[in-house]
Amino acid sequence: MSTTFPPLDETFPILVPSLRGLVELLTQCQQTRTPFDCSQKELQEVDLALGALYEGFKSSLPGQDFSVEDEEVVADALEAFAGLRGMMASLHISVSENDAEAVARDVTAMVGQVRVLETCQAKLREAEAERPVLSRVPSVNSILRAGRAVLEGRRNWNILVNCLESLQPSWNALVSVGEVPPEVEAHGQALENLVRVVNAEELEALEDALEAVRTTGEALVELKERLDSPPTPEPETVVFLCPRCGAEVSEWDRNCPSCSARMPERVPEAPVGIPLGQTENLPDYLQRLFHEAEKMRSGNGDWDAFQATIAELRRRSEQSLEILKRVPAPVPNTPADELEAWHASQESVENGLGKFFEGLAHLESLTPELDEQVLGRALEALVAAVRETRQVAVFLQRLVEGRLASRAADE
Repeated sequence: MSTTFPPLDETFPILVPSLRGLVELLTQCQQTRTPFDCSQKELQEVDLALGALYEGFKSSLPGQDFSVEDEEVVADALEAFAGLRGMMASLHISVSENDAEAVARDVTAMVGQVRVLETCQAKLREAEAERPVLSRVPSVNSILRAGRAVLEGRRNWNILVNCLESLQPSWNALVSVGEVPPEVEAHGQALENLVRVVNAEELEALEDALEAVRTTGEALVELKERLDSPPTPEPETVVFLCPRCGAEVSEWDRNCPSCSARMPERVPEAPVGIPLGQTENLPDYLQRLFHEAEKMRSGNGDWDAFQATIAELRRRSEQSLEILKRVPAPVPNTPADELEAWHASQESVENGLGKFFEGLAHLESLTPELDEQVLGRALEALVAAVRETRQVAVFLQRLVEGRLASRAADE
C-alpha cells in the first residue's frame, strides 16, 4: 500500500487552510521517521475547522429555495461532510498507531472529500449568483425568496418557518443590546407581523407582510450607511488681524476681542470659476471670462469672444476705480473705531482692485497661442481680488449710503 501524501501544489484544496499544515507536518514526520503523534495539535485544528465549516454550511440551509439540481449538490456536500467525520476518526487512530500506510490513506481520502466540498460550494455560489437579489440585507433576501416560493405555490409554509427560525438567534442578539434605533424597532415589528401571518398561513396577507419586511430592511441598510459614513468635518475658522492692534479676530467677530475696534462686515464667500449664473455673489462678466478661458484651454474657444470678456473686465475695473475715488471721506465726528474700520475696508478694496488690474495685465499680454502659465496667473489674481473685495463690499456700501444720506440731510 502507498505511503505517499497528496502533493502540496496549486491543486491542493484551500477550503480548510489548516489541512495543508497538517499534511506538510505528516510528510516531514515520514521523511525524518518521526512518530506521527507529534501532530496532535494540527489534528485538533483540522478537526475544529471541519466542525465549524459543517455548522456554517448547515445553518445556511433552512429557508433556502433550492432547485432540484441545487438540492442534489447540497446532498453531495452533506455526504462529503459525513465522510470526513469518519475519515477524521480513522486518522486519529492511524496516527496513534504510527501506521504510515494508514495515515497516508486517510489523509489522501480526506483531501479528496475536501475537493468535493469545494466543488459543491462553487456550484452553489454560481447558482446563488443567478438568483435575483430582492434585498441588500442577506437575511431579508432569504425571507423574501422563501416568501416568493410560497406565493408562487412552489413551496409550503415550512420554508418560511425554517427561514424565520434560523434567523431568530441573530435577531435576539441584535435587540438585546439595550435601546435600539427606530429603524430596528420598525423592522422588528414587521418581522413579528410576518411571523403572525406565517403561523396563521394567511396567504392573502403574505405579500404585504413581505413588503413591510423589505422596506424596513432597506431602512436598516440606510441607517448603517449613515453610521459608517465619516463625520462631517467642522469648517475651519478664518482668522484675520485687527487693523488697529494687530490681534487675531475670528471671521465673523464684529469687534476685536482685544481693543474692541469695530471690524469690517464680511459676507460669505462663493466659489469662483463655476459655470455662468450659478453664483449670485460673483459678477456675471467675471463668470463669462472664466467660461471663455476654459473654452480656450480646451481648444474650443473663440479668440475674439475671449478678448471681448477681457475688454469688459477692463471697463468694469476702471468703473470700480472711479467709484472708489468718489467715495466721500468720513465725516469729522465719525467714531474712532468706525474710522479705523473704514480705512481698513478702503485699503482692502484698493488691494483687491490692484489684483484685478494685475490679472487684467496678464490677460492683455496673452496671444492666440495662449500661454497656460500666464493665463493661470491671471485667473489666480482675479480669484484673489474677488476674495479681497468681497469681504468688505457690503460694509462699504452701507457706509457710503449712510454718509450720502447724512450730507443730503445737512444740505
